[in-house]
Amino acid sequence: MPKFSEKGITPSHYFKSLTPEDLEKIDEEEYQFIDLPEKDKENFSPFDILPTKIMVEISSYLKSKPHHIIPFLKTHKRTYNMFQQDVCTDLLSSLLWYVAAGEQKTVQKILHLHPELLPERGAVTDYSGRTFKNISAFEYALWALDVRYMCNMMLDCLPPNEEGEKLRITLLAQFEQLETKGITYNFMGLTQRERHYDISYYTNALNRYAQMFRWGKCYDYFDYKKEWNSSVAAAQFCTVAHVAQHVCEVGIAFDPVPSFREKTFNRTLRFFNWDSKSWETWWPNYGTEEGRFGIAKHGSVKGPSTGFRDGSIFKKDEVTVDIIALIALWKVRTCEDLPQLKLRLQNPIKEPDTTPCCVL
Repeated sequence: MPKFSEKGITPSHYFKSLTPEDLEKIDEEEYQFIDLPEKDKENFSPFDILPTKIMVEISSYLKSKPHHIIPFLKTHKRTYNMFQQDVCTDLLSSLLWYVAAGEQKTVQKILHLHPELLPERGAVTDYSGRTFKNISAFEYALWALDVRYMCNMMLDCLPPNEEGEKLRITLLAQFEQLETKGITYNFMGLTQRERHYDISYYTNALNRYAQMFRWGKCYDYFDYKKEWNSSVAAAQFCTVAHVAQHVCEVGIAFDPVPSFREKTFNRTLRFFNWDSKSWETWWPNYGTEEGRFGIAKHGSVKGPSTGFRDGSIFKKDEVTVDIIALIALWKVRTCEDLPQLKLRLQNPIKEPDTTPCCVL
């Protein structure tokens, strides 16, 4: 019988290449299709019933095409144990990066197939350059305060069975450990330990800019522009993905202050750059010190933008709107969403929760 790993043989051609003698072997035990319980037959994937021997043949073929392995691992739970540990580690690294980048849809796809990865620890460097050497996807989302949407979605991916219960207990332990000991990471050559991302660095930079207006006659256009594109821009570059996504969210202005309890969260990192007159992304183009620029959202429902076009500057009232909204976001996540998440972790696994976790 031909193998997928043989030259010229692909999965799509595999069954076409079988001879009558090969087909007779399908009756052998190793090629028997898996018989599912009656309750699982309505919603099943072909991978659920595919004979183990054929799964082995598929893995043999893919090992010669490593760039296809990670996408294959995302298709079904049975694929995870078919490859060497280093390949599975690559999937964990991908998961950690997508969480740090606020890519909730992709995170959900991975965890739906591999919820066992959720408490596994690895290394990740986020957009701002923070390097976490030993952190789980769940711990990063907790530290970043991406709890209302990302963390609840993660818990929705836990299977309602014994495996899910074990994972829940592990995640609760990680939650409690973070509350007491915090998380360690390296940033700009220094080792930091925090329980959660500190948004005050961002809001304090905005406040320093706003305070310049108290002595308005002491500063000119270029002074304001320098402060905005240095201190404010640096603080924005050092924020976390989901905070930047709230600033960039289209359809929700910061004036009036939003509740930050919406059922859906339209995650995007786009803003309008008046210098280039085009839409750009918060990262990575935002990271170079030369040409770095701050952005503001205030009352815009179309998304944030850079300022200082045609000799204009962001006014104190506009910047104050952003400060008030960001502090409100921090309070909702820390005073409401974190306690609710802990309460959910303390209860046994049930059917998927209705807590808002939708992302567009």
